[in-house]
Amino acid sequence: MHLPHLTTATLAAFLSVPAAAQFAPINAQLIESNVGGGPTLGAGDRFGRSAVGIGDLDLDGTVDMVVGARSDDDGGTDCGAVYVLFMNRDGTAARHQKISQLVGGVPAGTLDSRDYFGYSVAAIGDVDGDGIGDLAVGAPGDDDGAQGAGAIYVLALLRNGTVKRLTKISNTSGGLGNALSSNDVFGQA
Repeated sequence: MHLPHLTTATLAAFLSVPAAAQFAPINAQLIESNVGGGPTLGAGDRFGRSAVGIGDLDLDGTVDMVVGARSDDDGGTDCGAVYVLFMNRDGTAARHQKISQLVGGVPAGTLDSRDYFGYSVAAIGDVDGDGIGDLAVGAPGDDDGAQGAGAIYVLALLRNGTVKRLTKISNTSGGLGNALSSNDVFGQA
């Protein structure tokens, strides 16, 4: 790759522009409870605590995203949730799919109160080889093997944003073998 030669004049011109203008967004769109195509949220859900682009999940030509709501109360206090947002080109959400203890394909009894599922999210590529991007979701409050040890969930997704298969990595599953101690909050980032 060839980079253009940076002259003193070019550098001086760039530096003379205020920093905020150098990196200002071209367009901004708010997505929140019932705004910009956002889902209906409960008070204190912490929607937006984490967010990541997941690629074009629904194959409509626009990159989609996943947003965490780590204090969502589906199934118990602060169990947590994530939302798959199917995006429009203008930055609004065309539709969304919630993934929580009660909807989206998470097996019943998977999440407990104060697990904070959705505290962190990461696009991890196509782990299962089906051509669909998959997701890692942190649950730092999970108590498997020790209070607040934490967990990560690997979600194999379907094109509609629901979970095809879920794999938990914690002290008691996924091969860690009690490597975590109390309050390690594995999955916080």
